[in-house]
Amino acid sequence: MNEQTTEQKTWENYGDVTPAQGGCYVKEFMPGVYDVVKVVEYFDTEDENKSLVIESLQFDVDDFEDSWIVKDEVMSFIGMTEENFSHNPIYFGLGCIDYYGAINFGSSEFPELLTEDEMLDRLKSIGCIDSSTDES
Repeated sequence: MNEQTTEQKTWENYGDVTPAQGGCYVKEFMPGVYDVVKVVEYFDTEDENKSLVIESLQFDVDDFEDSWIVKDEVMSFIGMTEENFSHNPIYFGLGCIDYYGAINFGSSEFPELLTEDEMLDRLKSIGCIDSSTDES
């Protein structure tokens, strides 16, 4: 995992090293609550142009127990064991996002479509990637 620190907030990349190919940045907002910034490819079927979407969302590990999340289904979906879950619940949280959809974790229903340069600028402004390097 690559880490980027800015203003006492540490982002860890749990996705692809190339942001446009699936960067997924996570930082702890408060104990047990994590902010997620995820880059997703969006293809326009009319003209076959690729755009990128940045999904900004949040999950709370306390929601994994006694909530609408069906833990066994998500664990099966992502191939996780109970031992993996106890060591790093962030992977489970990211699995919940993939299983249930980002909109169920606070992402916009109508996200803005971005070019690769716009996406990189946005990630730099958020602090997910270092503004002095070209991460494309």
